[in-house]
Amino acid sequence: MLPARMTMALLAGSLACPAIARADQDFCVDDMAGLRAALVAWTSAPDAQVTIRMVQGTYAVDGAAGATLGAFQASSPVSLLLLGGYTSGCAARELDPRNTVIDGRNEMTARLRLSNVAGDVLFEGLTFTRLPDGIDVVHDGSQPASGHRLRVSHCRIVDNDTRAGSGNPTYTLRLWGVGASTSGAEVALENSLLARNYNQGFGLASVLTTGNGGRIVLTDSTIAANPVGIGTAAITLQTFSGVSGLDFVVMNDIAWHNGTPGAYLDIDVSNAPQPPAITYTLAGAIKGTIAPTTTNLDVDPRFLSPNGGNFRLGPDSPALDAGSAEQPGALPDVDLDGRPRVAGSAIDLGAYEAIPGDLIFYSGMDD
Repeated sequence: MLPARMTMALLAGSLACPAIARADQDFCVDDMAGLRAALVAWTSAPDAQVTIRMVQGTYAVDGAAGATLGAFQASSPVSLLLLGGYTSGCAARELDPRNTVIDGRNEMTARLRLSNVAGDVLFEGLTFTRLPDGIDVVHDGSQPASGHRLRVSHCRIVDNDTRAGSGNPTYTLRLWGVGASTSGAEVALENSLLARNYNQGFGLASVLTTGNGGRIVLTDSTIAANPVGIGTAAITLQTFSGVSGLDFVVMNDIAWHNGTPGAYLDIDVSNAPQPPAITYTLAGAIKGTIAPTTTNLDVDPRFLSPNGGNFRLGPDSPALDAGSAEQPGALPDVDLDGRPRVAGSAIDLGAYEAIPGDLIFYSGMDD
């Protein structure tokens, strides 16, 4: 019999998750031990889908108590949905990453690594913090990657510091969507916050990588105040020489003041096979050539309290109503706070939508 803290349950489709087939597995977890056990089950699951629904709370790494995450290697083409925001028993869901936190507590080697992935992966509605060895999702290089999707959506990736890690080359976030014959998956960071992550000295930071026929998606996200080494961007969008059929969807983002003061570098596309289209984006420094556009901004986004960790937009922000509805795949229904998009005449740039008349509510530090 499974322990109460990790009950298998078939939940109603009203929670907006994909329908569960007979061979699929569904877990409802409410502590780190249950989360780890469900991830271990994913590694040996058959060709199907594993859904892990996480009850709201903090899932803290505690090596002394045996509460660890670590590396998980799939043994078959199985997909994984890791979803936060559920109430007790996974009876209902509130999509707000502040309510479901994976906290590495800066323990050395604290990380979440999925390897040999040969299916889809989705992380949604989660905060990842103090994981010094980062978040790493790597497609199986012996299996075709075409048609697969590796996505991080509605997540907060904040305050991860590689100086506390194992000393090995470490990414804050890596989505590696390259399969057999350099085939490419869709790799995506959507409606998320990547902020205050320290990578200086490692020269890696965060990377989205795909191959032939793949797609790189960076939409509706805020990437800010990430200290990285000189010459390294907070996020790199890359592939390999000779790759063809690559699609970039980069729009409605903010990337600002990442790197070293006086040498900021926000986005790196220097390894793209052709100048990618980056549109409706506020960015201070982009490495590489992009397709010509008149829709981008290079001005202070005027966050409410960046020193306090609040990267919502102030009432005088140039990012207000500066986005486009012509986003492939449609706009998200809600922002990172779970508040409706769109509040003004157009979508706001970045992960947060400013609600007219309600800006004062978010004037302090982030929570």
